[in-house]
Amino acid sequence: MINRVWKHLNTREWLDVQKMPWKLILSSDGSFRRWTGPVVLLVVAFACYGIYANHLGFYWDDWAFAWVRFFKGFEGMKAMAAVNRPLRAYFEAALTPILGVNPLAWQVFSILLRWITSVALWWFLHLVWGKKPRPIFMVALLYLVYPGFSQQFLALTYYYFWLLQAIFFISLGLMVLAVLNPKYFWPGIISALLLSALQLFANDYLVGLDLLRPIFLFVVLAPVLPNIKQRLNRTALYSMPFLLILGVYLCWRIFGLKFLTYQPVLLEEVRSAPIRGLLGLASTIWHSFGVLTVQAWENTLQVAINTWGTTRFATIYPLLVSICLVGMILYQNRLQAHRPSSSAPDPTNDRRRYVWQFIGIGLIAILFAGIPFYVTGLTVQPHFESDRFSMSYILGVSLLLTGLLELLPNFWQSITLTAVLAGLAVGLQFYNSALFRSESDLQKTFAWQLVWRAPGLKQNTMLLSDNLAFPFTDDEGLTYLLNWTYAPENRSDQLTVALDTLSNRLEVSIPSLEHGQPIYQNIFLSVGFRGNTDQVVVVYFNPPSCLRVLNPKYDRNLVFLSVYKSKFGRPVVLNARALPPLVASALPLSNVDQIIPHPDHSARPPAFLFDPEPSTNWCYFFEKADLARQFDNWQEVVSLGDQALGGKYYPADLSELLVFIEGYARFGRWQDANKLVQTISDSAPVLNPSICAILERTKPAGELSMPDDLLMESMKQELQCAPPL
Repeated sequence: MINRVWKHLNTREWLDVQKMPWKLILSSDGSFRRWTGPVVLLVVAFACYGIYANHLGFYWDDWAFAWVRFFKGFEGMKAMAAVNRPLRAYFEAALTPILGVNPLAWQVFSILLRWITSVALWWFLHLVWGKKPRPIFMVALLYLVYPGFSQQFLALTYYYFWLLQAIFFISLGLMVLAVLNPKYFWPGIISALLLSALQLFANDYLVGLDLLRPIFLFVVLAPVLPNIKQRLNRTALYSMPFLLILGVYLCWRIFGLKFLTYQPVLLEEVRSAPIRGLLGLASTIWHSFGVLTVQAWENTLQVAINTWGTTRFATIYPLLVSICLVGMILYQNRLQAHRPSSSAPDPTNDRRRYVWQFIGIGLIAILFAGIPFYVTGLTVQPHFESDRFSMSYILGVSLLLTGLLELLPNFWQSITLTAVLAGLAVGLQFYNSALFRSESDLQKTFAWQLVWRAPGLKQNTMLLSDNLAFPFTDDEGLTYLLNWTYAPENRSDQLTVALDTLSNRLEVSIPSLEHGQPIYQNIFLSVGFRGNTDQVVVVYFNPPSCLRVLNPKYDRNLVFLSVYKSKFGRPVVLNARALPPLVASALPLSNVDQIIPHPDHSARPPAFLFDPEPSTNWCYFFEKADLARQFDNWQEVVSLGDQALGGKYYPADLSELLVFIEGYARFGRWQDANKLVQTISDSAPVLNPSICAILERTKPAGELSMPDDLLMESMKQELQCAPPL
């Protein structure tokens, strides 16, 4: 049906290829001109990754690169990169004057690099299979939108890898050009060798893919040397200098740079138990193959099912997927003028040859790409952060999938299924960008609530927490954020403040949860932190609840109660949560005296990311009241309570009312305290013990008036407070 519609449209006068503007984009035979391929890929790249680019910030290792670039400069970048990728510092030095630490500039630059990489692949494949523009475009398209890699939005971290993949594909292309054009052999082969050396010594992710060079050479030489023996000899001759460079790199990497971050565990396993080690390797390869080829695409369907029609994505997601799907069908249909019949596959040997070449090279590329990860015991997974290893496999997966799609018996089946896969992948990447955008908002919330609660921190303060609400940023990333916030003047190798998650650091950099234990941490191979468990402040952040700086005096039995207000104005408890076990066990260490309430210069999150300051909200009043309670400034607590409770604000967590109950009680405003007690006890009796503790703490030394005394006793009875010991 689609074919009939297109034929009908093609007969219309407005599609006359001899008239403008069609003459610019269509050849005389009606097919799209070759230059349209990169343009279409550019549009797809920004549809995939650019819609929320202006709302994205820094995540995970981005924070380390941004902080070191801004505060330490080139020398800091050299120190950070020296451990495993020493050449990276020079790339950073070249880009820093241009891009600085502007998140939008880095996002756009990273998207452009992803596009350039796909175009470099498209160009290289045209040199190898030049008469197959449509399947070549399919490979480049699937490479660009591959859904198994979710971390495109870590622009400062991964731009480097896309740049080197582009260099790798350009090196392959120059190698092929040199072989096919004897006139330019030496310039081409020397350029290819130099680029090969650059990408190898700059990054270890593509070591396995360099072994594909002889295979591509063997395919390219087929028309020139049909004799297999002659072709093998020529392939070996041309491959030798590239393999020599690879050998030199491996010697340098193993014996010079050595294994400082990840150890070659596979070699030890095979040496100690050969059969078990090899079986484990086979299992890892099979697992990786399933993740890369099946689970990655399953995720696109899962996201489509979960998001289609939801309020948040009701317009953008289906529109984006639909436009991509229809656009890819129409573009592929006119990408190749002489296409196979829509009712039967092309029976020629040529078609069978390139299809099986795609499939065979794709499988080999998947196998070879994993070599650096197999050796170091790293396994690709279908989720953050372990899906970063999939970057090396994308070439193989794209070739394999395109070959399988080309095996379909019908032309329209092939291009339609390609369009469906591409559309779903674009939708998934858009969904991922929305998740990263949400984390940027979450980081802003965290940073501002923390500075409201702790305007200053003493030097060498360690914030401890666990189960933080950030899916894409670890404690090292947050440590750099905190130093940008609390110590923007510090440019030394020792950080002023750090944040550790207990599940990752306990018994590693934190010896134990006992007083007086030294803490030393090397943070992202570049700077360090020294402190002591006597300088710890325990925090907990799990929205919608406000950030908590935990105080042993008040928070031993803390329970979080997320709520919403019903249409009748009554709070409805959504769920009750206690402190995570590790956070609760660290609570006795929390030394809130590390907080400086009135520093000379109040802390402020980096303005280029987190300005403007959020408008006054409930958490602002709560954090400020909690700070005032820490210093027994009950008048300030009451004043903040009057502003918050007398206005339009309402807590998302009923336990946040406790500070105001205590403030009103200590100030003798028992009627106001009782109103809040009734609100809590009616909806969340689990907080009754905490309220009873407040009543016991605030019992006045003198006599209460008779009405207040009766009210206090009535509250105790309703709450079933145990008599004091």
